Amino acid sequence: MTVYTTMDSPLGELLLVGEESATAKGGTALASVSVPGQKGGAIVQDGWISGPEAFTGIVTQLRSYLEGRPTRFDIEYVISGSDFQQRVWTAPESVPYGTTLTYGDIAEKIGAMPAGWSASSSFWTSRTSTRPPERHHPGPVPSRTADGAGRHHPPYRTKESPS
Repeated sequence: MTVYTTMDSPLGELLLVGEESATAKGGTALASVSVPGQKGGAIVQDGWISGPEAFTGIVTQLRSYLEGRPTRFDIEYVISGSDFQQRVWTAPESVPYGTTLTYGDIAEKIGAMPAGWSASSSFWTSRTSTRPPERHHPGPVPSRTADGAGRHHPPYRTKESPS
């Protein structure tokens, strides 16, 4: 049975979706956390049951995390997707807290790098001898300044960007 609830957070309202589980603390395994309305986010379906009490422990851990306290979750979760997707989603579990990985590092970790490539290579360095010039956009690019729910945020600023 699928259950859901919402919670307020510094990111806005979050929709939590879970499945009943005999092995999960509190009886619910987390299946999804999303911002309502985000592209590709969960949408409450007919037959789902609103059950805030099923998420008490999960909400407590999420709130604590969003306040900057824990570095590890103790939440059972449901993974669904292709074999490749599951390998990608589970790869970060073995990465120590505070470690940064690139997409190439993840691809290498799960054995998905094309032959002859390494995690440090990129399309341009592996396919051409020179990199194309950096492009300058005079203003924010809307697709790069909106979150999944369509809300716009200021563009990312680099050291070279004017204040």
